[in-house]
Amino acid sequence: MPSQVFSTRNITSGSSVKTYSKSFDMTGTGLQKSADYAANKSKARVSGEKLSCSINKSKKVIKVFTTAEFPIDFFTATGISTLTKLKGTYNTTGSFYKGFGNIILEILKAIPKIVEFTIDFSTDSKTKVTTKAVGKHLILSSHDYNYIHGLFDSEKKQINQSSLSQALKFLSRKITIPANVKIGGELVSTAFKKTIFKEVISNLSDKELHELLFQLYEKRYDILASKIELFKETDTYKLDYINELYQQHLKKHKSHESKWQTFFEDNFNIINPSYKYVIREVDTIIEQIDEEAKSRPIDFIAIDIYNNIELIELKTPSADIISKRKDRNNYCLTHNCTKACTQLEKYLIKIESNKLEVAKLITEKVSKKYGIKKSDLNIFITKPKAKLIIGMIEPLLPNFSRHQDFQLQRHSFKNIEIVTFDEIFNSLDEINKELKRKITRRRSALA
Repeated sequence: MPSQVFSTRNITSGSSVKTYSKSFDMTGTGLQKSADYAANKSKARVSGEKLSCSINKSKKVIKVFTTAEFPIDFFTATGISTLTKLKGTYNTTGSFYKGFGNIILEILKAIPKIVEFTIDFSTDSKTKVTTKAVGKHLILSSHDYNYIHGLFDSEKKQINQSSLSQALKFLSRKITIPANVKIGGELVSTAFKKTIFKEVISNLSDKELHELLFQLYEKRYDILASKIELFKETDTYKLDYINELYQQHLKKHKSHESKWQTFFEDNFNIINPSYKYVIREVDTIIEQIDEEAKSRPIDFIAIDIYNNIELIELKTPSADIISKRKDRNNYCLTHNCTKACTQLEKYLIKIESNKLEVAKLITEKVSKKYGIKKSDLNIFITKPKAKLIIGMIEPLLPNFSRHQDFQLQRHSFKNIEIVTFDEIFNSLDEINKELKRKITRRRSALA
């Protein structure tokens, strides 16, 4: 009996594509019939042909008909309209490749009373077995399907490379094999590496994940430039988290000063990246140089990388910062705002006058909070500054005069900077966006 050649033809009708198949004898006549069959675009069925695959592009459903040894007549792929994403299948018919097809066959045989098999390519797909009226339905997520195919593919490559290695070793006893002969390529494809990574990461404990991150940093990113790029990408995730948390606080805690005090203490470097330390409950410092301090407490003292100090007074986003009505044709800072600025000005004068004593007290608090030796701190005070964080600037924008008067008055203070809550957020958001733009450009250049 002559060998057989397998031929297919595709019939398109609207959004539907059907693939039919038929075998022909491997003879001159048979090969000609095979070519004629492949070119046949008639919707009329050809004697002896079988429906191998049907695709509904509008519904994104593919139905693939299996061979006789399978316990089901067909399987379905949902969420796709082309066979290219179905790894391990023939692109024309959808039939499983030999070898990998056996893996799928054995999986289906392992499911008792299997009557349906679906590969789900939707974003939130999950692998599961459901019970039907007549049997079981296996739903395989696209991630797990690709993972299984990757395991099979890498195992096959490993066997082939091992066999090749042994063959070359055998032949080297009889002929000269150059030492630089490449045995084979990578066992695992780049795509499967990504799949493995996702699978591994999802099953790591927090401790294991931390250990992996340190190993990646120490072993993989051994060049300074690589480390810098890693930091940039990591910063985007950190800023995403802080931005989201900041937005939540703006929605939920517009009038809760204590909530914002905790937030800024935990994320104080978002106010100024140059801040190195920040201490709360600074009343004990101020009280020793100002007997009235008990009635006018201050929120934070920040120390930057140059060991300069800055007072930080924190109000709330809901606090008014400029009057809503004009006084002598001008909008003025609110009493709450001017009171806070006056308080800060007095503290700055007191601190400047007692800078040695204050520097000593701050050193003690920083040392205790951060576990740093006092001798390793070199805090000094020279013309200290202050920052008042209060209100929102966005409500002022529709009124040009009101916004302009606020800008004029906020800049009238020599040693005090007035910053609004939404200005801090907008600054963070823009930094994050610019970092992401740079990362995108870098990735595009490397692609």
